[in-house]
Amino acid sequence: MTRLQFSKIQLNKELLPTLSDRILTCLGLLLTLTFGSFALAHGTLHSQLEPINEKISKNPQAYFLFWQRGELYREHEDFDKASQDYQKAEQLQALALEQKHRRPLKLLTEIDLSWAHLYMATDNPKLALQSVDKYLQRPDLEKDEAELERRKLLLPTAHLIRARALLMIGKKDEAIEQYLHTLGTTPRPNPDLYLEVAQAYDEKIKDPEKALALLDQGLEKLGLIGSLQDLAITIEMNRGHHQQALDRQLLLLNQSQRKETRLFQRAQLLQQAKRKQEARATYEQALLTINSLPIHVRQTMAVVALRKSIKEQLRQMSKKKKTKKKKATKTSKKGK
Repeated sequence: MTRLQFSKIQLNKELLPTLSDRILTCLGLLLTLTFGSFALAHGTLHSQLEPINEKISKNPQAYFLFWQRGELYREHEDFDKASQDYQKAEQLQALALEQKHRRPLKLLTEIDLSWAHLYMATDNPKLALQSVDKYLQRPDLEKDEAELERRKLLLPTAHLIRARALLMIGKKDEAIEQYLHTLGTTPRPNPDLYLEVAQAYDEKIKDPEKALALLDQGLEKLGLIGSLQDLAITIEMNRGHHQQALDRQLLLLNQSQRKETRLFQRAQLLQQAKRKQEARATYEQALLTINSLPIHVRQTMAVVALRKSIKEQLRQMSKKKKTKKKKATKTSKKGK
């Protein structure tokens, strides 16, 4: 079928996605752009594609269905097929626009975000930046309340992609500014966003003070989140601020219902801080805690592995102590 022949086809109502379908797909896009491929990875690719392929066979000019299928391919990291479907969706939409159909206009901006994420996944941040800027710079073509809410939902994701792309191409200051804008404009920022920005400060900008300040901001806003405090502990240890790290870790230990893992972590921190006696005592406390657990818990793989690690640490500490004692004895004998 030629382009001219296709343009004569009258689009039926099934071509135009329902608002609920579009919102659900946008929610999926938001989740996957933010959290990665696990967000929509339910079931096999074949089982997910089957209903969409069936709809496409009945409506081969349905641009929205090609976009949906492209999203599935991207989620399963088949980027070539995703790219093909995005291109097809854009081509079909362009033909729909020639017929002056109003509703397809909004889809194009969502495809811009899909392209941006695909380019990020394939290590092409420059093209990702172009795509996300294209999305952000588009005027709102539809003014109804539902459409504006949908766009509002995706804006934090667009800003986050932009920050990541800027960081990848080495524009660190712009990236940090974009990250902070994302944090400030996201209604309910999650811990992962605070982590990502703090890591950028610490690893890319080499400013651990600002990283810690941001983590503390997140802890104040969200509560004592383990991942945020753990990163703060790591940064404090890397700076040689052992007591500050231990103080932070104690908060996590006191909060934990199950203490054995946090006791192991504390013993490791004490060991790194050269506080060997305290480290040994804490390792032993962790073993006692494990021994007090119900037998079915003690026999889980995680607890068995933890016990093995603790015993290995204690064995290594005893070995070093014996070696040091032998050296001291030899030195004393030579002196006599």
